[in-house]
Amino acid sequence: MSEKQYLIVPFDHQWLVENPYHLKSLSEFYCSIWEIDENFGEYRQCPNCHRYFSYEEVEEQYVRTCPDCNNTLVLAWVAKEVTQKLLSVSNQPSDQFSGFLAFNSNGGLVGFAWAHTLSIEEVEASWGKQIVDQLKAQNDSSEVAYFNELATDPSMRRHGIGSHLIRKISEWMRQYHGQKMALLRTHENSAARSLYEKIGYQICGTDTMYGYGRIMMAANHCANLKIDQLN
Repeated sequence: MSEKQYLIVPFDHQWLVENPYHLKSLSEFYCSIWEIDENFGEYRQCPNCHRYFSYEEVEEQYVRTCPDCNNTLVLAWVAKEVTQKLLSVSNQPSDQFSGFLAFNSNGGLVGFAWAHTLSIEEVEASWGKQIVDQLKAQNDSSEVAYFNELATDPSMRRHGIGSHLIRKISEWMRQYHGQKMALLRTHENSAARSLYEKIGYQICGTDTMYGYGRIMMAANHCANLKIDQLN
């Protein structure tokens, strides 16, 4: 699939409200994509420690309760809750939020990405003081540009969609937050990790909240993101 065979569409809060069908599709796609991802495997979750469990663990190994907390596992993602999350996080000015969707030639949703700003206090509340200390050692800004989400349909990978979405988000970061640090969370075995490293991100710590291979990556200034390194 060439770039001409898919369409990248920007979205914000208003666009989501005016396109309820696409909002519903995005929410459902979001839930399904993390459930089947070979690295994340977010099929069920412990409501106490937040640990995720894969489809194989739950349905094939019959894990029904968290071995650490003994809590009954719940759905990792619920479409209605994701819808509310999307409407909430996107309800910001254009310099504070940026989102893009990828559609195939038949109009089907095959990818998404969005980013927004986070205060250092919010970063610490989510991932701990150790991450914040490492970030401040590189850039003592009170706010970061957080690359929150990136995903593409597994059947559509290796066609440049992920690179295109990363480029769009990085351009927004450079335009509005050049002197701030760029931050993201991914998995150490994620296919996107090499793309992030190519444009200037480096590992700055592990995700102590959710763990299990999840890592934090950062670039000291959004202005230094090497977008031209993406194909």
